[in-house]
Amino acid sequence: MIKTAYTLKKVEKEAVQELKNELYTENAKMVIYFCSPSYDQGVLAKEMKEAFPQAVVFGASTANNEYIQGKLLEGSVVAMVLTDEVVEKVAVYVLENIDKEVNIDGLKEHFEKEFNMSLMEMDMDKYIGFELMDGMSLAEEKVLDKLGDITNVMFIGGSAGDNLEFKETHIHAEGKAYTKAGVFVLMKSKVPFDVVKTQSFDVVNRPVKVTKADPDNRIVYEFDGRPALEVYKEIFGIEKDEDVQSKFFDNQFGLVVGDEVYVRCPRQVMEDGSLAFYASILEGTEIYPLRATNIVEETKHYLQNKGLSKDNVLGYVNFQCVVRCVTLKGNNEAEKYTNLFDFPMIGFSTYGEAYFGHVNATDTAVVFLKG
Repeated sequence: MIKTAYTLKKVEKEAVQELKNELYTENAKMVIYFCSPSYDQGVLAKEMKEAFPQAVVFGASTANNEYIQGKLLEGSVVAMVLTDEVVEKVAVYVLENIDKEVNIDGLKEHFEKEFNMSLMEMDMDKYIGFELMDGMSLAEEKVLDKLGDITNVMFIGGSAGDNLEFKETHIHAEGKAYTKAGVFVLMKSKVPFDVVKTQSFDVVNRPVKVTKADPDNRIVYEFDGRPALEVYKEIFGIEKDEDVQSKFFDNQFGLVVGDEVYVRCPRQVMEDGSLAFYASILEGTEIYPLRATNIVEETKHYLQNKGLSKDNVLGYVNFQCVVRCVTLKGNNEAEKYTNLFDFPMIGFSTYGEAYFGHVNATDTAVVFLKG
């Protein structure tokens, strides 16, 4: 029903042939893959669609790593095939030029025509969406906000990466590679499914208010009427001559809604003392300081509490922030992390994750369950 495979072959045609040898089945309905930016993205996309012509095929370039159960890879392609035993119906739409004015009317019309149903009427227990967006577009918030206005169906996913070069990222759909675009896939499932969101942080202090910001460019100038960098150092006890950016992965901020934390990760100290983030923060927002905890232990407890194991999981599609990936490798815990998944799983390191909006330093996933 769901199969996974990976390849380390460097020539696109050879890599795809190896995946096809492992995964091909005549009743393949949907193929998801994540690939290193080292491949020729256009060639790889074309080869993948030709290998699985009967299926909806989509994917993305990774920030620096690809995942499959038991392995953290680099320079690879990981892929998952879902058959018609899992997928009742699936449709794909590519939203182009998302770095400009965002209009999702075409997306809405396409999906409603394909499923012959209003997006607002779809049963959240039967329909699930995937989204992959250009990680350099700075458009994820705008797109996801508009998407949330037209449907209650959950769209889970991540932003494509480019090995931390921050120049150009790619998403793939139906044989083509795109930049400045998003691919959206809507499916009706024949099996139960769940969505996952986990992050590894504790709230450590009172909230601060964002009093001056440029949300479009994801920059915060002031917290509580004071320079953002000054307040950041004070909150997290960073000495004057310490390298602030080296502290970002362990010391972050988050919106807190009920019991849910939505992480906002600092990316860069600007020359004027402002902070650039990986996701936008609106002026007037109260955000809480967060301190990192152990990713492996938190994920282990989360999977156990959810009751997710090889006994009941058919497949797991994982979108994990590059911040978490860098942390795992720095702590020599990458293998421990991937070994937590003893069921079919693929994933990639992202430039941000989708879960009711655009978040950072988070792991989101769609998990398909046995009936």
